[in-house]
Amino acid sequence: MAGPPAGSRAAVAAAVAPREAWLRIRRLRFGLSQVLRPDLPPSVLNGPLSRQRAWSWTGCDLAGVERVAHRQGCTVNDLFLAALSGGYRRYLLERGEALDQMVLRAIVPVSRRVPGQPGWAGNLSSAMFVELPADLADPAARLAAVVERTAAQKSREVADATAAVVRLADHIPAPLLARGARAYGRSGQGRVNVVASNVRGPAQPQYLAGRRLLELVPYVPIAQEIRVSAAMVSYAGRLTIGITGDSEALPDADRLVVAVGRELGHLVEELGHPGS
Repeated sequence: MAGPPAGSRAAVAAAVAPREAWLRIRRLRFGLSQVLRPDLPPSVLNGPLSRQRAWSWTGCDLAGVERVAHRQGCTVNDLFLAALSGGYRRYLLERGEALDQMVLRAIVPVSRRVPGQPGWAGNLSSAMFVELPADLADPAARLAAVVERTAAQKSREVADATAAVVRLADHIPAPLLARGARAYGRSGQGRVNVVASNVRGPAQPQYLAGRRLLELVPYVPIAQEIRVSAAMVSYAGRLTIGITGDSEALPDADRLVVAVGRELGHLVEELGHPGS
């Protein structure tokens, strides 16, 4: 026998615990303000997509990145975002793009699964939104800006707010939700122009049919007029960043991969020693 509709359950919960319901409403409103914001200035990184894709990767030893993160009081993900910021800066300047009016707003997926927690059906992902400081010339200043911005996102519980937006779909009739999704897709998307995903992989070497897995290379597809996506994965002491691009709109996307790799190496070299 089917249970009560999600909307009915939500109404009962609001009547029983009004304070918690008000907090959920506030969180939902804030999440919507993060998702439904004015479009960013035009950028070569946004626009119609072709059917052609380019995919490449770069990386380094994980130990060096973790050492920098420890000494700088930040996370490995912060260093990843700082390397992306510097890589995009190099890439866009080489293309002759002006950075003074450009905003690089990254959507950063956040897993809400708890280690050791049994899995179940449903979406347990959320996201933060971080503006990458590609306008700053100094690598240390870029890292400091990233750390400040991710900390602000966490302090305002942006991931929880966007998760509330995702859960909102549970209370919308399927035909109406499908119609809204199609309308959103047709209207285009200019609120995000960078994807930056971070996944922690196995710390120990893995094997398949007796053969050791040498490296994990992440691949994130592009969609919704976002022409470039980047993902970082750690595995067995190695950190690898995979970048996917629209090879027709950005035929030189391989230069972005090289630029990100250089920036990552520069951060490790310059900030990884004592006193830096």
